[in-house]
Amino acid sequence: MSYRNPFEDEQELEPSRNYFVRHWRGENTLPFAYWVNGSILNIALAFAVRMIQEQVANSSISLRLMAFSGLTLILLSLAAWVWSSVGIWRSATRHPYRGGSGGWATVAKGMMVVGCLVMVVRAPSLFLATHELGQLAAGHDSIGSSASITVRGDGALQVTGFLTQGFADRFATALKANPGARLLVLQSPGGRIVESERMAQMVKGAGLDTLADGECSSACIFPFLAGKRRLVGAEARLGFHQPTFPGISEAERRDGIVDFRDAMIKAGVKRAFAYQAVTAAPDDMWYPDLPTLVDAQVVTGLDRSMVVADQRISAAALGKQIPKQIDPYTVLASARADGVVLEYTYQISVPAARLDVSGLKAGIVAQVCTDPGMAMVVRSGGVYRAVYRNARGAVVASVEVAHC
Repeated sequence: MSYRNPFEDEQELEPSRNYFVRHWRGENTLPFAYWVNGSILNIALAFAVRMIQEQVANSSISLRLMAFSGLTLILLSLAAWVWSSVGIWRSATRHPYRGGSGGWATVAKGMMVVGCLVMVVRAPSLFLATHELGQLAAGHDSIGSSASITVRGDGALQVTGFLTQGFADRFATALKANPGARLLVLQSPGGRIVESERMAQMVKGAGLDTLADGECSSACIFPFLAGKRRLVGAEARLGFHQPTFPGISEAERRDGIVDFRDAMIKAGVKRAFAYQAVTAAPDDMWYPDLPTLVDAQVVTGLDRSMVVADQRISAAALGKQIPKQIDPYTVLASARADGVVLEYTYQISVPAARLDVSGLKAGIVAQVCTDPGMAMVVRSGGVYRAVYRNARGAVVASVEVAHC
């Protein structure tokens, strides 16, 4: 029994001169279709896509144009994959009738099936990425309403809300309209990394101090760390987690984590903290306490409201221990906060003639200025005052630390 070649009629037709049509029809030999238009071309395309993505990421184009570029690359890559796979399948079908091995044709088709299965597995992620990029390219940001920019009475710029698509341009306009601004107040749960990174560049270029006065989390950390001085207010909460984007691959997610970590280290944050800060999952948040933030050099100063609150808290904590014996001759009798001033009152039993006031002052200054927390309070405008009274209540010495 003999089998008729199903491509006999087509063989009488002249092969297409169009490179893409020729592959699509399966007119190329299987080795050429598989290795050149399959493996080599796809590797070259992946390399080109990576290069374009890096160029776009390092450019100054808007997030909207970035999204349009990303969406275009995804669609072109999908089209190239379909074109390559269909052409290889058709070449494999023709291969035995051209005198080629049926086994190699089967192997080639098997690899195409594997490729299809991989694409099926990746389909949900591709859909998420395509949908998000499509929304951004159309000018719609799924995060929500964009943050507001206001000018406070003291001339500071205040940003409240999400750092959404196009926000960096708005911030640039506000900065240009207020050249005298020296402080940026941040109240933001985060937003788009591209916008926050560009905003950080402008903050650093303008030499602004930054103040977290409430929530400043996720992408908000970028502009905060760009501040000349990085301050926190009484209600500040700094939140850290891993960056993400809908549909990104695990490798892309890891790259984003490394970039965020390296950006923190470059801003002067201690390495151990930077590594810890990117351990929280994208749907979680790590809120370190103030001593941790100060020790890691994330926070370099306190807002007046924070200084007042800190002095009040310290006075209340000391009040629970009063009276407290300091040494055989000294008792802490009271502690009270008055604005930025924390005053300690001691009762001392040493005669005034034997009291070494200069030594006492040196000891207190050393105690305050070698304590990281107390030193930061002083550098932020706080004052520590120690008043020594004798048994009759008369002041025998007073030491004030307002500078370190």
